[in-house]
Amino acid sequence: MDNDNMLDFTDLISCKDLPNITLHNIRPIYSIKVFMSEPKNSNVSIAELIKRQEVSAEQCRKALKVIKDRLLLKMAALQELKKYLLDLHSEIKKPGAGTRFVTNQEKVKLHFLDETEIREVELSDAVERCNIKLSSLYCEILALDSDMGSVAYLERVAQINKDFIMDWHKTQRQNKTSNIHCSGQGVKKTF
Repeated sequence: MDNDNMLDFTDLISCKDLPNITLHNIRPIYSIKVFMSEPKNSNVSIAELIKRQEVSAEQCRKALKVIKDRLLLKMAALQELKKYLLDLHSEIKKPGAGTRFVTNQEKVKLHFLDETEIREVELSDAVERCNIKLSSLYCEILALDSDMGSVAYLERVAQINKDFIMDWHKTQRQNKTSNIHCSGQGVKKTF
């Protein structure tokens, strides 16, 4: 496939770190005459045109799986962060917490599910980092959700295009058959 027919996956909001995944540049077919007159479609069999749409739809399904997996990871990280914040809150409510965290400057372990590094930080830093991470996760989840909608739309457009091409081809064959019968070419003359 030529690169003009490819949509860079990085155009999706959430996938800035996956530059080597691409989606076909899928557009709805509004006019079969215009579609068939395009140079890339004019000398191609109907089977090949249908195959292209199937490949585009399959590529979208694969991209949806990648996005869904990333979304599940971010959702799990969000749940883990919420649990961590609740645990941190219960530690703050315990008797002697002021002495532990303010006077003695006891550090807490901070580890996010979607990161590898474990840090020991002061309580105020832990709360600040958790708030930043919480905001970041919400943004990433919204971006992934938006991208799922965009890719699902493209997958559906490819499927509709495929159906449109098949229906058009079927109609063309039926019209040719009925024209042959109407013109008398399909009837044998007996004299």
